[in-house]
Amino acid sequence: MGVIAEDSGRNLDAINYFKQANSCVKSSESVDIEESTQLKPLLVPNIAATKLHIYNNLTRVYMNIEDERSARKYFQDAVEQNGS
Repeated sequence: MGVIAEDSGRNLDAINYFKQANSCVKSSESVDIEESTQLKPLLVPNIAATKLHIYNNLTRVYMNIEDERSARKYFQDAVEQNGS
C-alpha cells in the first residue's frame, strides 16, 4: 500500500502505511512463534530483512518530500538493522 501511495504522489499516506507496517513487524517480534501456532502463518519469516525494506522505503519517501532529517534517521535505522 505504501509503494502504491508513493507512486501516486501521496507521500504522506505512504509514510503512514510504512509506519503501520513497521508497527506490525515490531509487534510480531514479541510473539512466541512456537507457542502461537494460530498466528504462525501471519508472522514475518525474516523480520530483519522486512524492517530493512521498511526503513529504506521511509528514507526514500522522506527524501521525496525533502525532509532530510527524517530521511537521515530512517537511513541510519536501516544501516543499524543491516549490521545486526
